[in-house]
Amino acid sequence: MSHRQEQRPPKLAATVAAYHRIRIKGEISVTPVESIHADPHATVIVLIGPTGAGKSSFIEALNSRSAHGRLGIAKNQLESATKHAEMYRVQNIEDKRRGMPIYVVDTPGLVDPKISEFEVLTAISKWRDECNCLGAVRALYFHPITDVRLASSKQSCIRLFKSFWGAYNTPTVSLVTTMWDTLRPEKRDAAEERFDRLVADHWGDWSWKGSKSLKFENTFESAMDIINRVTPFGIMGAIRSSSKCKVTDYGRANSTTGMPVVEELLRERIRNLNQQREIISEDLRDPFNRANDELVRILVRNWEDVSYTLDWHIDELEEFLQEKRTL
Repeated sequence: MSHRQEQRPPKLAATVAAYHRIRIKGEISVTPVESIHADPHATVIVLIGPTGAGKSSFIEALNSRSAHGRLGIAKNQLESATKHAEMYRVQNIEDKRRGMPIYVVDTPGLVDPKISEFEVLTAISKWRDECNCLGAVRALYFHPITDVRLASSKQSCIRLFKSFWGAYNTPTVSLVTTMWDTLRPEKRDAAEERFDRLVADHWGDWSWKGSKSLKFENTFESAMDIINRVTPFGIMGAIRSSSKCKVTDYGRANSTTGMPVVEELLRERIRNLNQQREIISEDLRDPFNRANDELVRILVRNWEDVSYTLDWHIDELEEFLQEKRTL
């Protein structure tokens, strides 16, 4: 056998037998679709999580064996590369029981400096509501395992998502930890401990009720394994708990503040932006700064950017409160 033959990756056919929920019909690729409204009987997998958690990388991994090359949607940055909910069809995969296509939905990142959590939840509410009606909708919540300490903002994201998606839909949700491929070998054991703590401290109640906890290794094989494990098996899919109510709004109120998590986060954004604008205004009033024309131009641009974002979030809060009053 030649060296080239030895290096050739295994054919996909050799791995098909391992997939008990999905059927492979040919070369797998991912293509964007213009409408976010998929076939009503299709499986729709919604990807949710903080900015930079690996949602777009997951889609790129699914597409990594395509003859057409990368999609170019995964970015390593603090701001979300995805500004709106974007739907993709996974070509040549269907669920085994029903023979229906599979779609994935990339969503804007939570804790993004420019996009509020209210905007993200509004974008995915359609699929949450379909999930309430026993539709073939699944949610993957992404979390980077490289976070040594779970920041309060990331904890808020988990609370926000769980409150919004609802305990009724727990079996339709999987926690997907990412960035395992970036770990040095000597850091793997510590990451495994973080994984166990994350599941026990922040996902345990959902794990007991049917939610899965998975690891994404940023490979085609890993992405395919996750798709296979979360695709509905049978007509009804996951069995819901009759003791839990469906969530049809933005989530239940915090018993301490009396506000849903999404409202808490939106008000916090507005407070922070007000503080930022005041600091910039003070800098603009400083005589020393005003003597530097270039610095003044930069400060004015920053003030305008912050003011625009602040006004946008204030409008969102008013929209949220209006909806809240009508419920």
